[in-house]
Formats: sequence, structure tokens, C-alpha cells
Amino acid sequence: MKLASKVTLTTAIITLSATLSVGLSVLFTTYNTGLNQVEKRLDSFTLDVQNTDEDKLSFALVSVESQEISLVFEEVDGTQTMLQEVPFTSSEDSVVMKSLDLGNGEKLIFKISVRDLENTAWSSTLLSLVLAILAAVVATFLSRRFLARDLAHINTLTKAADAIAQGKAADLRGFGTSIEITELSRSLETMVKRLQASKDEMQDFLSDTSHELRTPLTVIRGYLELLQTREKLPDDKITNAISRAHAESLRMQQLINDILTLAELGQLPEIDAVPVNLGELIKDRIEDFRSLGAGREVQVQGLDGAIVRGHQEFLVQLFVNIFGNIKNHTPPNATVVIDGQETASFIEITVDDSGPGIKDLQTGSVLTEFRRFDATRSRVSGGSGLGLSIMARIVELHKGKLELSKSSLGGLRVLVKLPKD
Repeated sequence: MKLASKVTLTTAIITLSATLSVGLSVLFTTYNTGLNQVEKRLDSFTLDVQNTDEDKLSFALVSVESQEISLVFEEVDGTQTMLQEVPFTSSEDSVVMKSLDLGNGEKLIFKISVRDLENTAWSSTLLSLVLAILAAVVATFLSRRFLARDLAHINTLTKAADAIAQGKAADLRGFGTSIEITELSRSLETMVKRLQASKDEMQDFLSDTSHELRTPLTVIRGYLELLQTREKLPDDKITNAISRAHAESLRMQQLINDILTLAELGQLPEIDAVPVNLGELIKDRIEDFRSLGAGREVQVQGLDGAIVRGHQEFLVQLFVNIFGNIKNHTPPNATVVIDGQETASFIEITVDDSGPGIKDLQTGSVLTEFRRFDATRSRVSGGSGLGLSIMARIVELHKGKLELSKSSLGGLRVLVKLPKD
């Protein structure tokens, strides 16, 4: 069922039910009030007859003579004599009766017809029904008029969503007159932008990954063909071919491992966070870094007492990648400065190097979308091109921030912000 039909049907049902409920409640109250008045009237007559000092039968006849009240005398044997009869007080009609015991088994019975009261009630019921239907029609018409633009905009948004699902362009801006419709259009627009950004990122990822895989595969294939087609090769060339093929296979294995790691991180909605001594963790990675790069100057400050809530293994991998990038992209004598700062909400770790940095990165500019920069650098260093993507995902899972900028040392600055709680 369409939304417009649901709105129409719901409005009609609610209005009809509400109007009928009010009308019937008023009618029921009025009818009961009328019955109570009739009963009180009969009570008054019987009380007057009962309290009179005159002959009760004669007094009753005189009292009802000018009233629309039927009077019946009932003898001991049950025989009834109609002393006064008015219309609509037969046994087939609805009446209110009151009897008065005269003694010796004799009774006086007073009857008042309520036929007019019932007729009025039925007429009022029909009128209430007609008014309820009329109110439902008017309410439905007004609701359709008031909601016409919103319903039209919902239809427009639906068509736009269908067009987007088919890969076509569609404009989702500026729709809606009510707050809910406006928010819906904005949410859809934001969703489409994110989906497009994800699509573009995936396309870039596939392009870069394909390039990275193609290069080692081409080299391996070339050396294998060389070994197959040449019957006699010097031992040094055979050794060199095998060594180069092995190196390229290791490079391809590293790329595949990084892809798997990135896929694993992407599937995690959140992490099981525990308190982590970030200062000790980074110091351990620095020792490894120093041992692999003897002679490199590394300055460390402000890391004592840096505690965050996070995933131990992921944080280890984060700083392994940071120092690995420095090792791959800077000269062996490049200076590295690691500084830790504590703010109200974050532990901030800044890693500066004096290497070549990222090309075209100006002083004062900050990069937060940087995967392609990493891919560009990897092609000249043998990396997988996914290191910064992995780092960014790890920081994102920790609800932190990762920024790249130009270092005061002339190279690259990596700023990692991790929440303390």
C-alpha cells in the first residue's frame, strides 16, 4: 500500500472513530439523563399518592388526568383495568413502570412511554454517523493537502534513490518542507557522497594494488622465462635470476599480507580495549628501530606515563609501520625526534624525521587522506603501498586521529592522537 493511501486511510479511521466516540458518548449520557428524569417523575407521582390522606385511587386518577401517564389498577387475582391510557404505552412499546401497593393485594401501576426518547436517540445516532463521515472526509482532504508536498518529495527521493542504485546521477538536495523530509534528504545525500567516496577509494585501491602486484609478477615471469629458454647460463646469472625472483616473491607476499591485514581491520566494528602503557610500547619499538639502523640519531621525550585504552597488538603494528616508513623512506643518517604530549582528552605522539618528506607537501598543510601518497612512495622503496592505510584504520578503530604534515626538521611529521579513556 502506498504511503498516501495509508495516510488517507489512517486519517479517515482516526477521525471517524474519534467523532463517533464523542457523539455516541454524548448521546448515551443524554439518553440516560432522560431515563433518569422519567424515573424521578414516576417516583414523585407514586410518593404523592402514597402520602395522601385521601382515597389513593381517586387521588391517582386526578393526578394523572392531565399527564401523559398511563394508570392501571391490578386486582388480587391479577386482573388489570386500564384507568387512563395514553399512546405508546402498550406492551410492545418501551415504557418505564412504577407500581404502588394499595394493600389487600391490589396495586396501582404507572407507565410512561420512552418511545420519543428512543426515537430522538436513534435520530441523534444517525446524525452523529453522518457528521463523523463528513468530518473524516474533511480531515482526509485537509491532510492530503497539507502532506501533498512532503509525499511528492518522498516520491522524488525514492526515484532518485532508484536512479542512484542503477548507477545514474541524481540530485538529492533541497527536498522537503517538513523537518523530517529535509533531514532524510540530507542523510541520503551524505550517504551517497560516502558511497561514492568509498567507490573511488576502492577503485584507487584496486588500481594501486594491481600495479604493485603486476610489477613483481612481471619480474618473476621474466627471470623464469630466462631460466627456461637459455640452456647454458653462467652460474652467477642463474644465481642472480633466482635471487631477484625470490626478492620479488617476498615483496608480493608482503603486499598480500598487508591486504589481508587491511581487510581484517575493515571488518572490525570496534576493538576490545584494555589499558595499554603506550610509552613502554613505543620505547620497545624504538629499540628495535635503533638496532636496525645503527648510527641513526633518535631523540625521545615525554613518553613516560602515557596510558591509553586500546588493542595491544594493533598499537604495536601502528608504530612498527611508522618506524618502518622512516627506515624505508629516509637516509640512514636522518634524525628522528619522538615527542609525547598529554592533553585533556588525548595522548599525542609526534614523530618527526629529517628525510625528504612527501613531495609537494607545504608547511602548515595537514593530510588526513593519504593512502595514494603512501602508494607513490612505495614504488620506489619496495613497500606494499598500504602501510598508511593500515595505520589510519588502526587509529580510527581507537577513535583517534592520524595526521601528516611537514616536519620542522624538513621531512615528514606523523601525529597520532589516541584518547586516554
